[in-house]
Order: sequence, then C-alpha cells, then structure tokens
Amino acid sequence: MVIVLIKSSLDLKTQTHITQIFSDMDLEIEALEKKLDKYKLLKTGIMQELLTGKKRLNHDFKGL
Repeated sequence: MVIVLIKSSLDLKTQTHITQIFSDMDLEIEALEKKLDKYKLLKTGIMQELLTGKKRLNHDFKGL
C-alpha cells in the first residue's frame, strides 16, 4: 500500500470518508479478482475435459 500525503483544504471528516470509500473499493477489487481467478481455473478444467473427450457438448442448437 502506498501512502501519499497531499495538502488539502478538506476537513478531516471528509478526508476520512474518502479514505474509507477507497478502502472499500480496494476490498471489492480484491474480491472480484479472486472470483475471476476461480472462474479461470474452472474454465481451464472444463476445456481440459472437453479436449480430452471426457465431456461432450450437446449439439442440439435448434433454438439458436
């Protein structure tokens, strides 16, 4: 984490509120990155099963 000091005319309460918003955003980004990693692993596993023939797709695409 990088701490940057900036001279500001905002009061401490406003600065604290802004800091909390950024902290919440960081937590949300971390959660989304973990979710993305999970889906990438799932995709890799599914692709391996499809390419090795362990799983097959249903070729009934009449509705498309």
